[in-house]
Amino acid sequence: MLYFLAFVFPPAAIIMRGRVFQAWFSAALWAIALVSILVDVGVYALPLCIAHGLFVVYWYKEDHRFVVQPDGSEDLLLTYTSGGDTPGDSYTSGGDTPGDS
Repeated sequence: MLYFLAFVFPPAAIIMRGRVFQAWFSAALWAIALVSILVDVGVYALPLCIAHGLFVVYWYKEDHRFVVQPDGSEDLLLTYTSGGDTPGDSYTSGGDTPGDS
């Protein structure tokens, strides 16, 4: 349902995910898209607004952060907080997993 809403009216889907600042940004893009369609300038802002809404809805249930590995390298740690087959699992972009896997 949220993916459909993100495609039809992205600011509403973003605000339902609790991202207030990003919802205002998306509303500004949406307004620019509507004005550009009415003035017949083009529809360049509309795909950006829809892509932004879909991106926020898709990435909502993940926690992203960088962690320092024992060898000193930095890896991206993804933690899935809910949903899927294994909620609560953590994965890194390379090397051993510091979280539970």
